[in-house]
Amino acid sequence: MKQLEKKILKKIYFFETQQTFLQLFLRILAMVSFFLAGIIWIYYIVQELIYQQTLDIFEIFREDLMIIRENFWEVIGIFTEESPILEIMLAIGTLVISVYLIVKFIVNFVKIKNKLNSLIKFWFAR
Repeated sequence: MKQLEKKILKKIYFFETQQTFLQLFLRILAMVSFFLAGIIWIYYIVQELIYQQTLDIFEIFREDLMIIRENFWEVIGIFTEESPILEIMLAIGTLVISVYLIVKFIVNFVKIKNKLNSLIKFWFAR
């Protein structure tokens, strides 16, 4: 009977080990993927703004303070009209999801660490 219990316990720990490492791998992969996607979207937006020469509008801010006060809202309006709104929304969305996943991972890190310690003790302490 003792042998049967050890066999069942070993299978349970083997299954838990697989599940834990798969979940850990998928969480890290999701965090990295969303973060890189956000960075790629931001890079694409900046390249698009450079290509359209939209960023040249901000050269007015090198002028006198009075000129800046008079034309500030006009410059902001032109910038928002020419900026790629869909790409900006996608970049913000992917970065928000990335930050959410990182925060969830940090909050649950103690649970994950305890589970990994338990699995390591079972497999390597025998």
